[in-house]
Amino acid sequence: MAKLYYNLIKAGSWTIEKVPGLWKSQVEQLLAADGEGGFKSMETV
Repeated sequence: MAKLYYNLIKAGSWTIEKVPGLWKSQVEQLLAADGEGGFKSMETV
């Protein structure tokens, strides 16, 4: 499921705020590891 949410975010269809809490941490890790950098969780701002 984390990969599904990751793909939706990368496609611009979703934002990290829409990801259920159960998956949010894993999705954030995928986004951070994808090499584009600059990703920041809204929870850490």
